[in-house]
Amino acid sequence: MHVQAALLDFCRRETEVIDATVRAPVVSSRLASQLAQRCFGLPTLIEDAWNDVFDELDSLLAVSGDAAVGVIGDETMRVLASALDAVGKVTELVARHQLFDEGQRLEETAAKLRTMRDSFARQWPWPQTQGQMAETAWAAYQRGECSNVEEFIRELRASGTP
Repeated sequence: MHVQAALLDFCRRETEVIDATVRAPVVSSRLASQLAQRCFGLPTLIEDAWNDVFDELDSLLAVSGDAAVGVIGDETMRVLASALDAVGKVTELVARHQLFDEGQRLEETAAKLRTMRDSFARQWPWPQTQGQMAETAWAAYQRGECSNVEEFIRELRASGTP
């Protein structure tokens, strides 16, 4: 899990650098263009981290279980939200500097990030919530797939367990 967390942390720090720079008191047209260039690379950066996480998903589940998968999923969603926020701020900045080509590419970058966010949310094996677990258990019980307490005790006694 350390590698996945480090990759996501790297992505998050990149968005923080962009965000901090946008908030500077004076941002030149040249710097705005450079920030846009950094934003253009965010989808690839995040996708590379995401692919590494998915490649290690089976071992992550085996070693750390559902809780770690939930944490990695939540962090990935935060990184995507942070990237979208940074791209939005840079889009406003390049508009003020009338950098129309960068503005168009930033809109495309934001669309890619939104698609990635939605796709990730659908594909990630989120741990079940308590409500989902209760629904699953109730459905199994209704299908007759569960033992009642008396059956369970009989099975334990039959197996020789005191």
